Amino acid sequence: MGIFSKYLQPSWALVRARPSIHGRIAQILCCFLCIGLLPTQLTASGTIPLRGANGVMVDFIGIREAHPNGLFAMVTREQGEIFVEWPAFDLRDMETRHPSLYQQYSNLRGGTQSVTLNMGLYEGLRTKEDLEAELKTKIAREITLNVPPMTGFFDMSGFNSGYSSRNWRSVFSSWDRRSSNYLREYERLLADFFGLTPNSANRSIWTYSINGRTEYTVYTEVRPPQTSVRKPISIFFYQFADRNARGNSMLVNYLRNNREVHKAITIILDEHLEILENNMLMGEAHEISVLKATISDARRHLHGILESTTLSADLHRDFDRYLRTWNLGDF
Repeated sequence: MGIFSKYLQPSWALVRARPSIHGRIAQILCCFLCIGLLPTQLTASGTIPLRGANGVMVDFIGIREAHPNGLFAMVTREQGEIFVEWPAFDLRDMETRHPSLYQQYSNLRGGTQSVTLNMGLYEGLRTKEDLEAELKTKIAREITLNVPPMTGFFDMSGFNSGYSSRNWRSVFSSWDRRSSNYLREYERLLADFFGLTPNSANRSIWTYSINGRTEYTVYTEVRPPQTSVRKPISIFFYQFADRNARGNSMLVNYLRNNREVHKAITIILDEHLEILENNMLMGEAHEISVLKATISDARRHLHGILESTTLSADLHRDFDRYLRTWNLGDF
């Protein structure tokens, strides 16, 4: 196995499978090298040449972190990330060729802290924790939401056309029950989602009376207390994830009619998925596949809003799984 095999400790893989350090791979990786960690010390092929204590040079495709005991680095994606202890390197050569790296070695020795380097392939890569922090910032961003009147969610044109037919009692009887349901759902959405207190003075009412006694009441319009509010984008994620939340079908209609708001939400999932599809997340292949599925499922619902009037039965489940998987909140 070579005198440096004891220094090769497999860590976690990047995008591909967990590394298996044995056979020919181990023989190759036993030959470790000096470490040139400055960006200007990359080779033309983008690799990082490191010299081992035995004098053999090996090209690393990336170095992630300097640890008090060694380096987390990678020779090939297929082999994955490995940990190489400092004695495996030609430290004297390192001091001459790469004094800045040798200084890191000197500073870290005997300590407990690590230094992130993200050289070569690791440049631009992120951990799941990195993405979670980014997502929390993105969904906390506030946007302006226009607050439509009741007829922005419910169609009252049938009452107007029916009323003109002069079959008044039948029309009022039918629309009394229907508009009362509309009123209840709308004012619940005002309170629960937009955070507004409904005001009975904002209701437009038609009544049908006999001998001075009101028999039927139709709410033809209800106006919101204010026409816009500022809310964090997360309110949509939490609303869709909550199985007990009411008014999701109304929110689907709202997003369909407010494309800028819809875009502000979907772009978060689009960018999130793009990072994983471009192999920019650290982790094992199976783990990344599972993470990608949680994004894809939630994203599919949002894009489907513009294509279908039917609310998917899986919407709650998929948004709940997305938020829990990425530690974006409990509810």
